[in-house]
Amino acid sequence: MNFAGAALAVFAFASAAILTAADDSGSVDLAVAVAESLPLAPVSPADVRVSSLSLAHPGVTLKKPRITSTATTVGYPATGVPCYACDPNAGYTIAIPIPISQWVVGQTADVTVQWDNVNYTGDCSANYALVQGGKTVANGSLSGTCNADTVAQATFTVIIPKVKGATRVVGTLDYASKKSSSSTLIFINNGK
Repeated sequence: MNFAGAALAVFAFASAAILTAADDSGSVDLAVAVAESLPLAPVSPADVRVSSLSLAHPGVTLKKPRITSTATTVGYPATGVPCYACDPNAGYTIAIPIPISQWVVGQTADVTVQWDNVNYTGDCSANYALVQGGKTVANGSLSGTCNADTVAQATFTVIIPKVKGATRVVGTLDYASKKSSSSTLIFINNGK
């Protein structure tokens, strides 16, 4: 990722958008379809952190482009993450904000979308949506250029929206007219 001004360069992202959203059940495809129908709000570069690591995929000879969303997590904001091989003694590792399942309306959270890019170089975007009962209550996107043979992650800093209950958080990578999504379930309450 090549992020404007970022130290790591493998995915070039230009500012895109963040809103506030949520989901409670169901189909990731439905969540993605709902998220795509919403307009995006401007995103400050400070609201999104991107990192990546070149990682050869030995023996992989795929003819079709392949990016796979490997995880979507929601955690408390943390400085210095996401990062790769942060512990020099630990080998192939990542650091992300610790995933948390229970959230209170108005809290600040980091939504991290992770992916593995086997062989695609070109335009792409990382997206998140919070979906509740088939309705997107928050979403955001960051567009740029993906590079083959990398693993990468984008972390969006968001405010938990004013909804309650089970909420599906969907992370999606759009590339070469394809999509790959992963999701997690969180629970939002009003703190009482």
